[in-house]
Amino acid sequence: MKTRLLIIIGIIVIGIVSTWAITTFVDIGMDQKYQYRFWQKNIEFENDIYYLRVLFSRSDDYGKTFSEPIDMSMTNLNAHEPKIILMSKEVILVWRDEVYDIPTLSFAKSTDLGETFEKKRLFYGARPDIKHYGETLYLTYIDLESRGEVWYSKSNDRGETFSEPKLIFKVDWQLDPYNEGAIPIIDVDADNVTITWKMYDKDWQYTVWKAVDYGKDGTFEVTSFPEIRK
Repeated sequence: MKTRLLIIIGIIVIGIVSTWAITTFVDIGMDQKYQYRFWQKNIEFENDIYYLRVLFSRSDDYGKTFSEPIDMSMTNLNAHEPKIILMSKEVILVWRDEVYDIPTLSFAKSTDLGETFEKKRLFYGARPDIKHYGETLYLTYIDLESRGEVWYSKSNDRGETFSEPKLIFKVDWQLDPYNEGAIPIIDVDADNVTITWKMYDKDWQYTVWKAVDYGKDGTFEVTSFPEIRK
């Protein structure tokens, strides 16, 4: 399946937070004056209907107090899989929204220490991971509609635009018989971009896969390292 670029921009706000359940915190900037939290929670809206939402909060007093959580979700269904990084003084968020039941990547950037954000949709996809090196952002994710293919994109302008997604790894039923899908992790240094993930076979033994772009020219070499799940 060809990955498509989304250009819908905006946010749909629904319901009032009444009950907190599942919580996953990601803290950034510990021991600094400005600290940030970006997390997912299962929230009750009405008629005992719950949705996962992604929430953001900030502190400007070394973590003594945090602002009232802001719902960053851009869907009226589930929003989850939050990731946050800092690029200089910019706060970068990426997460997964379910848009008409289609997994979709959403992106937000703040240039004023987390007080306000510009948000937009990126691509159809799930399980994002994002890093930066210098002023370039590097993004990986999977396409759940094609058994979890691993994809890659980058931004050379601090998130204003992203490159056409590049297919890194194609998955079939032999590599992923239970359709678990990969959870790709991206790392970047001065010379290389590295994406790693695991795939489980029918006996629940896993293989570690690694894709490396040596020299950052957009060409990835993919290798595997068999290991046994313990």
